[in-house]
Amino acid sequence: MKLEIQFLSGDTEIRPLDSGQPISIGRADSCDIQVDGDDDVAPLHCRISWSGTAWEIKAANLDGVEVNGKLVREASLTADDTVRVGAIDFRLVDDAEVVSDVAEGADGFIPLASSDDDISLKPLDTGETPAGAFGVADAKEEGDDIQLPADVQRDRDATEAKPRRQKSRKPKRTVPEPDVAEENEHPINQIFEDDDLDPLDDTGDEEEVVQPMPGQAVSSPSRSSSAKAAGDGVKNGGEAQGGVKSTLTEKFKPVARRPGDQETLKSPVVLGLVGFSIFLLLASVTFYFMFSRNTIEGLFEIAAAEVEEGSYSQAKAHLEEFLEIYPNNEEFSPRATMLLNEARVEALLGGAKEWKKALVAIDVYRKECQDFETYDPEKKIYLFNTVVKIAIGSANEGGESLQDTAKGRELLALSEESSRKLSLYKTDEDQLASDQERIVEARRVAAASLLKQEVLDAGLARIDKSLEAKQPMEVLIERRKLLTRYAEFKDQGKLEAKLQDALTLEKTRVSADKTARSAQPGDMKSTGVSALSLTLNTRVRSDEKSEGRTVFVVGRDCFYGIDSVTGHPVWRRIVGLDLPFAPVAVATAQPGLLLVDTNKHELVLLRQRDGHTIWRLPLGDGQRVVGPPLVTDTQAFLVTESGDRGHLLKISLENLNQLAQLSFSQSVMAPPALISGGRQLVVAGHREVIYTIDVGGFACEAVSYLGHPAGSIESPLLTMGGLVLLPQNDQADDASEAGDDAKAESKTDTGSAARGSTGGGENLVVAENDRLDSCRLRVIRLAANGTQLAPVAEVRVPGHVRDRSMLRGRDLFVPLSGERLAAFTVSDDPNHDALTTVGTHQVETPHAGAMHLAVGPGGLLWMASSKLQRFQLTTDSIKVDPNRIANGLSSQPLQSIGSQLFVGRRLSHSASVVFTRVERNAEPQMITHWRTVVGSGLLQCLPMSNGLLLCLTETGGLFHVRANELDAAGFKFNVEGELRLPPGLTAPLDSSRFADGRVAVWCGLPEPRMWILNTVGTIEQEIDLQKEALEAAPVLTEGGIVAPLPGRLKLVARSSGQGPAREFPAPVEGGKKRRWTRTVSIDSKHLLVLDDGGDLVRLQYRTTPAPHLYPVSTLKLAAPLDRVPLVHQDRVVLATSDGKLQVLGALDLQVAVSADLPAAATAGPWGIENRILVEVGQKELLCLDLSNNLKVLWTLQTGGNSVAGAPLVVDGQLLVALDNGRVMFVQLADGKLNRSVELGQPLALGPRAFGKKILVTSIDGTLYRIESLLKPPAAGDSEGE
Repeated sequence: MKLEIQFLSGDTEIRPLDSGQPISIGRADSCDIQVDGDDDVAPLHCRISWSGTAWEIKAANLDGVEVNGKLVREASLTADDTVRVGAIDFRLVDDAEVVSDVAEGADGFIPLASSDDDISLKPLDTGETPAGAFGVADAKEEGDDIQLPADVQRDRDATEAKPRRQKSRKPKRTVPEPDVAEENEHPINQIFEDDDLDPLDDTGDEEEVVQPMPGQAVSSPSRSSSAKAAGDGVKNGGEAQGGVKSTLTEKFKPVARRPGDQETLKSPVVLGLVGFSIFLLLASVTFYFMFSRNTIEGLFEIAAAEVEEGSYSQAKAHLEEFLEIYPNNEEFSPRATMLLNEARVEALLGGAKEWKKALVAIDVYRKECQDFETYDPEKKIYLFNTVVKIAIGSANEGGESLQDTAKGRELLALSEESSRKLSLYKTDEDQLASDQERIVEARRVAAASLLKQEVLDAGLARIDKSLEAKQPMEVLIERRKLLTRYAEFKDQGKLEAKLQDALTLEKTRVSADKTARSAQPGDMKSTGVSALSLTLNTRVRSDEKSEGRTVFVVGRDCFYGIDSVTGHPVWRRIVGLDLPFAPVAVATAQPGLLLVDTNKHELVLLRQRDGHTIWRLPLGDGQRVVGPPLVTDTQAFLVTESGDRGHLLKISLENLNQLAQLSFSQSVMAPPALISGGRQLVVAGHREVIYTIDVGGFACEAVSYLGHPAGSIESPLLTMGGLVLLPQNDQADDASEAGDDAKAESKTDTGSAARGSTGGGENLVVAENDRLDSCRLRVIRLAANGTQLAPVAEVRVPGHVRDRSMLRGRDLFVPLSGERLAAFTVSDDPNHDALTTVGTHQVETPHAGAMHLAVGPGGLLWMASSKLQRFQLTTDSIKVDPNRIANGLSSQPLQSIGSQLFVGRRLSHSASVVFTRVERNAEPQMITHWRTVVGSGLLQCLPMSNGLLLCLTETGGLFHVRANELDAAGFKFNVEGELRLPPGLTAPLDSSRFADGRVAVWCGLPEPRMWILNTVGTIEQEIDLQKEALEAAPVLTEGGIVAPLPGRLKLVARSSGQGPAREFPAPVEGGKKRRWTRTVSIDSKHLLVLDDGGDLVRLQYRTTPAPHLYPVSTLKLAAPLDRVPLVHQDRVVLATSDGKLQVLGALDLQVAVSADLPAAATAGPWGIENRILVEVGQKELLCLDLSNNLKVLWTLQTGGNSVAGAPLVVDGQLLVALDNGRVMFVQLADGKLNRSVELGQPLALGPRAFGKKILVTSIDGTLYRIESLLKPPAAGDSEGE
């Protein structure tokens, strides 16, 4: 392929194209093809180069280049494509199309005319060559040779041998490479070279073509042969210079001439030419510098235009070439350096951003250019903005590098580094601060994005590891953590797939055991010990007769059947402490009550009528019932747990047999809920998931993800929908209002268990306590597959839900912690909201106890919490009845019969339970009919002077028991009196017996007072303590009762005529008065007091000079006292916390003897004759000899139980009662155990002698007669040692 150049004159020139050498076209001298023109031709207009597959042209100017009549930036060229630059056209032609400019003949003739008739030239004949003509073929012939001076001839030869550069202007026919001046060449030498040339020889670089005359053959020698001939002539001259040019002096040296020859150099013509040549030389130098500057400026403008256009790669190449050629140009080199650095920076920021290299390039820019005068504020602003661009851009890209977070972190670090370097380029402090804020925000957003991805990646890695280890719960926990941190992870496909894998795996971990376990009928063998339960009962009307209905109440460790009309206890059953649920009424062949006996670890079905056991099912080893069962018509589903695994038992109510058992990988919540018309059960896991159970096959059908935190579901699930779960008390209401009273017993609802009919709703309400101060109520329903559950709606409410919600029709009532009540309307219609808030109510002075609800018709609701309140639900609020009743902490679910509510509540100062019948619909306020107190322990049990037994209960009841009442088991509910306790009492009652047989009873704040009971068990005196509570037990002296009040001991209840007595002040330490901790009577005049500073003081009552208490002796204790000091046989026995037993003299308080105990004392000490009994470590009872330096006589193991009260000696036997209900009969002499009996109920006070009867008391106020146990057991008696 060749390039045909077509000039405006019509002349053409052919240039070959070299694929390895591009051709540049423009008006600059440095271009390969120079084209003169005005502004339409740029210094560097375009380039033609080979791309490897085709010839391409690229414009190097701003406007483009014209190809085939169109302006383009770049294009591929093919044959016949025409490029116009200025007035010249360039056409690409194939080699085959190239035709020689002349038709060359065989002899080398070149015709100048087109026909034979035209005039032709022919060579001169010999001798016709004009003088001075050089270079002809016959120049060396004798007579024809014109001898030139040797040095001139030599310079002529060198000039002819050297290629000459020739410029052409409009048109320019050839574009030779520029000459390179030889070393030491002087411009004056060119003058002589030009002078040596023949002025008639105008052939230039082209050879002369001679047209032959007709019939002649003339040779046309080539330029090279002419030069060779000239060179030979110089050699013949005999002066060879070896290629070194002559100096100016040598050129003017006289040369020998032949006679007649003219001296050419002295010719006026020659001298004129020399002067003219010097003028031309000076003019040429001037024009050279002018043209040179225009060339530099043009090249710089080309590069600047490329930078402006964004052609940074081309600009870099041109600027690097420019600086290589012109490294030290004062005007353009600094500008080119700055422009080159800018191009390098922008090239790195274009396309694939190379932020780090760009930042380095900016540093290079600053270091190379900061000393230039042109490094002005505008350049710093450019660099500043570019660094900002890098800082923000790298941060943004880092935040998007989610597939390679490590790279993202590196980009964030680069952004931070860029931000630190901003100060190097700042010109405006405000702008710096503003951009720094933008950068920080970009980094924050990017860091958050990276952190989010890193959290997800790490979570997925842990999930995969858990799946490999077959730990689905760990997968679910990790997923919940991820969703808690980033809720949008819910839409992550990978996370959803892992969830389904985990749920499938969790389903396989639910195992079924279809092995049946049979229940046992009837009660276990009793101890044969008669018991009398002291149960206080008061009635408004005593003429009401029993109707045979029974309601139920739990008090302490006993379960009572109470007559619904009179309130009298009908039966009592010991069931143990800490029942997992309140007993549940079930409709069996004999109406029964389902409960757990925690003493015997068994599920028990009792007969409602008399409390007798129908069936009892021993629970599996290690299994613990966690909540109420779900009761259907014929079956109960009970949830238990062992270790960290939950179990669901399927139990027949007909015979209490266990039919099957499901075991789960985690604990599950009780009770389950019945759905899908009774075909399926739903059980909530302790965390994360909820299980769907097929009732018929009793197998796990599906595991659904709920995502609840561990233990956040504390209340039973509630079904609603087509078959709405209704509380049993609603059914009782309906039955009562319909007059069906005959079935009231079976309709009575204890409100504890979940009760299902043959079906269940499709929707479930789940209360999830997922936050510290609030919870969410979630409505879930079965998905389309009929097994898994999906959320429908949720509402967040303040507080936690721990107790059962109630649903009546479309009204849902939810009890919330802090005595808050919320009401909603519910709907299973998909076109309506599942939950709509109606209103809430908050009790002014809330408590943290249980809340129990009962619903009635017409939007009525009753809530028992710290009191019983009545509410009315309206369309948009909850209205509360201001009249309240039955103050006390609700202890069990409400029961109802007709319009009667039965409320169990525990008083704040006692563990006993007050059970009350309330007329719930009474107006203007609710009223009570009777009150029964159960589970009330005894403070005192002692014979009185009138032969009766005084029993003082912890609620202030005064029972007088006759001996014959102890002969038959049963209840005593009539009291002789009752202490009027102040309202709001929180501290329990306390009492002590004086030496004269009287009893002191006192209470604390808010209205401290003391009662004195006389020897016949009636209230003798009530003393107001004036807002000051006793700090220790009062002590009786001759001068009255010493009351240990804060900061002083005060004599009260003095007899008339004694007058006032001075108070004894408490010691002061650190500016505060010490507190009294122990008081003990020694005799009628002396007492011991101990303060919290460790000072034990013996005080004496004195009357002179005025009644007062005088300190007789003092002992500083080395260790605190754990037990009350014992005064026995004129000695004081102390059991200190450091495990020592000390015996002091009662008069001087000096230590007489001391012994180290195996452990600290946990009960006692007690004195019996010359023995001291003390329990240590709550595991053994020691008997020590008081007369022999506290020598240990014997040890009795108590099995980890504590001695309940002082032991009693009867006929040489020591009766020891333990707090677990065990009574031991021990030989006093040697500690040998004769017999032990389990009464089945924890005991409180020690054995008491009442005439010939021996009594022990239980924690619920029951008196057991045990004198019959003193006899040896009969043969075959199961009671053993």
